[in-house]
Amino acid sequence: MSNETHADLLHRMTSSGRPPPEFGEVSPARALRLALAKAGQEVLSQVVTGSGVEEMKLSIPRIPEHLPEGALVIELEGPRGCKGLLALDKGLVFAITESLTTGRLSSGELSPRPVSRTDAMLCRKFLVMVLTVFAAKLVGHPAEAWATGFVPDELVTDLRRLPVTMEDVPYRMLRMEIDFALGARLGQICIIVPWDGPEPPPLPPEEQPSAEACAGQWRANLERSLLRASVDLTAVLGRARISVESLRALEPGSLVELPGVSMDAAVLEAQDGYGLFRGRLGDFNGFRAMRIDAVLQDGRAEEPGRPQPEEPQMSAAEMIDAMSEASPGDLSLPSFDDEPDPELPPLDLDALEEGGEVPDFGGEGFPAMDLGDLNMDDLDDLPESID
Repeated sequence: MSNETHADLLHRMTSSGRPPPEFGEVSPARALRLALAKAGQEVLSQVVTGSGVEEMKLSIPRIPEHLPEGALVIELEGPRGCKGLLALDKGLVFAITESLTTGRLSSGELSPRPVSRTDAMLCRKFLVMVLTVFAAKLVGHPAEAWATGFVPDELVTDLRRLPVTMEDVPYRMLRMEIDFALGARLGQICIIVPWDGPEPPPLPPEEQPSAEACAGQWRANLERSLLRASVDLTAVLGRARISVESLRALEPGSLVELPGVSMDAAVLEAQDGYGLFRGRLGDFNGFRAMRIDAVLQDGRAEEPGRPQPEEPQMSAAEMIDAMSEASPGDLSLPSFDDEPDPELPPLDLDALEEGGEVPDFGGEGFPAMDLGDLNMDDLDDLPESID
């Protein structure tokens, strides 16, 4: 038996009975190591290996404190406007730029100069390869939802503007140590993307639910949320009205009378005192319990054990006092003395005897009198009195 056949046999024996991995053999950490190695070989012709990975859940204000000092930070553009960040420390940035420009790495300390936009442009091809291979290795894995579709965009020059340019959601940071060119340089890479990934794409118009379906779903969600809410209920056996003096005199052992109260007249009330159910108080399995006998339709109406409020009534003495304190009404008749007299035209009786016309007194409803053919002289023959 050859060595290869023996190795295959051992592999089948050790893997027999073992369930296949749920999402394949590539985890996010392994996918990132493979992506770095692939990009180092294809773009830089260098050996780039990653070791270990640290995953953190961060809010936007906490992102800058977890980035390497003086790092090159590039904004990532994701699907449907989703944004992220990618950071490389100075050691890794200078290793990439030197490999692309000179083909080798210089020995000695790093240059004190800060990273620039030129460095970002030189590193772009390497980063595109890393992100592309990283997403491709996670196809079929749950991490595919948050790791797919990101490409490098613009250089971030001011980390204080992150709350303005990025959405306020939890973010996932993957931080990995990198060995460049078999220990010639050491560095870090940080990939920051939304924790839950981009929002799912909208449905096409023909697949979108109707307005009635959306309204029904909204009502169902609201009802489900309300029905799960907790409610405090109080079982009330009866109520009594006492004076402040009697209240101050109460002490352990005092008796408070509850007229008309029985164990069958308990009312189960909400926090605002609204009656919901009527039933009997008792015990069940060693606990105080209440058996529901009826549902109160109008809350406080006809609830046994609760005295109904009475209409206030006035005694005869109180009514007399109230009438004496009331202001007397004005019972006087209206007076016409103060009204001005109307100005009437002068009346000439002699002219009337000669057949003249009655003057026009003006005003509506009072026209001038028309005597027609009547002659006042014909009236002289009438007797002055009638016996």
